Amino acid sequence: MKTVLITLEGKPAGVYLANKLNKAGFLDLIVLEKSGKSKSKKLRRMLFKKWWKLPLNMLDVLIAWTYLRETNALLEKELLQKNGFNGMPVGIKIFETSNANSKECIKKLEAEKPEVIVVLGSSILKPEVISKAKKYCLNVHGGMLPKYRNVRSEFWALYTNDLENFGPSIVHLDAGLDTGAIAFQKKVGLNGNENLTEMKLKNTVLGVELLLKALCMVKKGKKLPKQPQDKSKREFFPTPGFTDYAKLFLKKRKF
Repeated sequence: MKTVLITLEGKPAGVYLANKLNKAGFLDLIVLEKSGKSKSKKLRRMLFKKWWKLPLNMLDVLIAWTYLRETNALLEKELLQKNGFNGMPVGIKIFETSNANSKECIKKLEAEKPEVIVVLGSSILKPEVISKAKKYCLNVHGGMLPKYRNVRSEFWALYTNDLENFGPSIVHLDAGLDTGAIAFQKKVGLNGNENLTEMKLKNTVLGVELLLKALCMVKKGKKLPKQPQDKSKREFFPTPGFTDYAKLFLKKRKF
């Protein structure tokens, strides 16, 4: 079963997923999206979306950078170092691109003819990319859908005191933003003492486990569940900013 992983460079979660897929025999190609241009665009958007709020925007950028640094450090230690994963798996082809929607990437996927495409943390993919999977295009999403669309579900679950609905979803990718039908999802077992980075760690591990379960089913010729999302229950949570983190700290006294 030919499987392609599309992920963003520099992300410990992507490296962890690639190695777990490889160990399970489910990886033939990695499409590695370079993060330089996307980071610059996102930074400019965060700083100048409302230029008259530049000082607060700068604080938003600072808190986002701090959170990512702390989270990536924990994932690097617990998922990569402890498992002996020193970068992407050796022997697996890597196709680097500045945009997974580029013509070059589409041509590469056409040549590979994957049965399954797995997506983690890339740009929003166009139908031309999604359609290159013969059987399934699956996204590893960090939130329980349909409620937790977008990023930082661990933050908003803690912020809204909704830990009973915190966990990853394996989604049949479509052209929308976290709107595809659900294959699997599962709540993360929490003890109530985790901080945000620890929640992210547990969520990442469980998401990979669910994905491997899905791929094992596909390999055995079984159809994956495809539960449409209840549109009436869809919510979209923005990327939290400095004010949101400050409110969370005042409420919970922990990050």
